[in-house]
Amino acid sequence: WLARGKPRHPGRLNEACHLVFKDADTRWRHARTGIAALFKADLFREGIDGEAVEWACARLAARPEARRILVVISDGSPMDGATALANDPFYLDNHLKQVVARQEAAGRVEIL
Repeated sequence: WLARGKPRHPGRLNEACHLVFKDADTRWRHARTGIAALFKADLFREGIDGEAVEWACARLAARPEARRILVVISDGSPMDGATALANDPFYLDNHLKQVVARQEAAGRVEIL
């Protein structure tokens, strides 16, 4: 983006890091340390919620279960400082809404 002269409306500019605290195959009893990591505040600086929902839905859709439910726990405000400065202020909010609508329309994963 910088090398191309900072074109307008570049989309997401931040890197993504997806964290799994407990996967579907891990029993709750064995996931305690992963769940405890939820309390580590320095893990949560910025959140690109739309991409996280897409990624989680893709993981769930690949599973054999007939019913797949994604529970989203969020502060409701996707945030990435660099993306917010270079795009419309609601770019990430709108992206999240579009992703949820698209995933719900596909019908492979229920999103709560």
